[in-house]
Formats: sequence, C-alpha cells, structure tokens
Amino acid sequence: MKRRISAVRVLAGIILVLVVHQTSSSGAGRKFYNDDPLAREPESQDASKVAEWDIDLVYDLAENLFARPGDRGPAQRASNVNTIDEVPDSSWFTNRAGVRELTTLDVANGPDTTDGPAAGNWTITSSKSDGVTPGFTVVDGEGHKWFLKFDPRGYRGMTTGTEVAVTKLMWALGYNVPENHVAYVRPEQLTIGSTATFTPKSGRKRAMRRGDLERLLAGVDRERDGSVRVVASKALEGKPVGRIRFFGTRPDDPNDVVPHEDRRELRGYGVFAAWLNHVDAKAINSLDTLVTENGRSYVRHHLIDFGSTLGSGGVAPADYWAGSQYLLDSGSMGRGLVGFGLSRPSWSTAAFEP
Repeated sequence: MKRRISAVRVLAGIILVLVVHQTSSSGAGRKFYNDDPLAREPESQDASKVAEWDIDLVYDLAENLFARPGDRGPAQRASNVNTIDEVPDSSWFTNRAGVRELTTLDVANGPDTTDGPAAGNWTITSSKSDGVTPGFTVVDGEGHKWFLKFDPRGYRGMTTGTEVAVTKLMWALGYNVPENHVAYVRPEQLTIGSTATFTPKSGRKRAMRRGDLERLLAGVDRERDGSVRVVASKALEGKPVGRIRFFGTRPDDPNDVVPHEDRRELRGYGVFAAWLNHVDAKAINSLDTLVTENGRSYVRHHLIDFGSTLGSGGVAPADYWAGSQYLLDSGSMGRGLVGFGLSRPSWSTAAFEP
C-alpha cells in the first residue's frame, strides 16, 4: 500500500514538472517585463498643436441630463491600470495618499507654493462671465494672476472656506488642482485695469466701470472693518485650452487615447464627489492647460471650483435635495406621476437645517 502511494506521488510530481516546463518554454505564462509595474503613463507625443476647446455649459448640462454619454451598460474594467492593478501617475493624476505618509501639514499645504496674493493694490483685468457667482481676475503687486471669488451676503466663509478645504482634500487624493487661499481685500485696493471688460445682463461686453465693481460687491459678504473675504485662486501653469469631457477623448490631444469613462481616476472622482457632496462636478468646473517641459508640450488636466460642496451651494446653502437626485430626475418624476403625487423621495422627509 505504501509503495503504491509513493508511486502515485512520483507520477504526480513528473506531470507537474512537465506542465511547468511546457508553460515556461512556450512563453505563454509571461506577464511581467523589466519596466513593470508602469509607474507613470507617459505623454510621449507632442501636443503643441492643441487649440482651445470650449464646451457650452447649457449643451453640456442638457447632454448629461438626457443622453447619459459614456454609459455603456454593464460596468467594464478600467483601461488605464498597470500590471498590479494600480493607476499610474499621469497628466491626470498623481499618487499621493498611500505612496507616502501624508501629514496634516502636507494636506493643509496641498498644492500651495506661495502664501497668497501680495499685499497692496490689485489690478482687475477682467470679470467673471460664466457661472453663478461674481468673480474677478486680478494681478497683484508682484505680477501674479489670481481669480477672486466671494461669500454671498450673510454666509461668511461658506464658499471661501469650503473651496479651500475641499481643494486640499482633492489634492491629497491625487488630482491636479489650483493653489487656493483665503485672503482679505478692501474695495479701495482694487483698481480697474485699462483692458478690463464686463458683460452686463444685456450680454454686450464693454469696458468695466467703477460702478460695475460696486454693484457686484454689494451682493457679497463684508467683514466688520469693511474688507471683503475672498478665495484667491492662482492662475494655473500653462495656456488654458478648454474643459474636460468626462466621456470619450479629446480629439486634438495625441496623448489622450483612453476613453475618459474608462479612466479609473475619473471613475473615482464620482465616488469622491459623492463623499464631499460635490453636486457641481461638471465640465465647466475643470480646466485643461497646455504645458511645455523640456521642449515638449502636453495637456495637463485639472479639477477646479469646489465651492458647491459640503452643503454649500455657492450663492446660498445647498438645496435640501442636492446630492440625492439629479436636477431633472426622470425616475423620481415618473414615480410621482404614476403615484399621483403620493410617492415621495426619501430626502423629502429627512431633517434639514439650512
């Protein structure tokens, strides 16, 4: 009996050796190479011919409400992971958390390279022409360009504090974000530049006037000393060349070869947006810039404008339904019609304090 068992073991060992030898000699089992795992997704092609690519806010909103672009049904595996199932660094994303220990100070500093706008007079070069909150582009005394946004009257720190805090968190998660600071400015520090423009409700752009500035500042929150608390966002490196679509690829960028709906970091952005109640995560709140390094140009992709997160709605506290359903939610509307208004969404009975 013992001899029979030993013979079976020997035969099993011979078969195992033959299988391993056959697999290794054919090369079919080879999966890893000398450069595995890929640590960075290379931008190997020159993108200097990329032109500004504008995305209309109204069209983008309508398309995502009714068409659901990029939704191909059953979930598919992300296409930009390496051989150990991780997302490599790229012009979209940088691995920070998990790669090194991020201290509280690291997260508090985030992408910052300065302490904010230089003290003294700031020259307005343009006013914000899109979005729902007033804003200006200014140049400080050291020649740095900043974009200013404000808190709505009666809600001190709501927009400015939220914007800065969430920017730091998104940086820690790995995304490209601007350098944002809370700063204070007095109206008399703001000078209107000779080339500054303003677009009134009539829609006809014209030279900006002091009265335009005063009317815009009349609707923002003030400090007791009359100064205005702002979030100052430093201009991003490179030439602005448009926004990010969260599906498909950018046709004029030779390095953009993975459909955006198949990029794991953009799929993850949806999860993080839900965590932060970022209800304004759309194309207009992103920015592509053309960056040149070592004689080669490539597109760097940024996420911007986090003022509508953590319960802030930018111009007021977020609506009580925000984060629970879409702006136009066909499912909720259909249930309401079929139920003659008796079907109520779960958020309608939740306790809410503005």
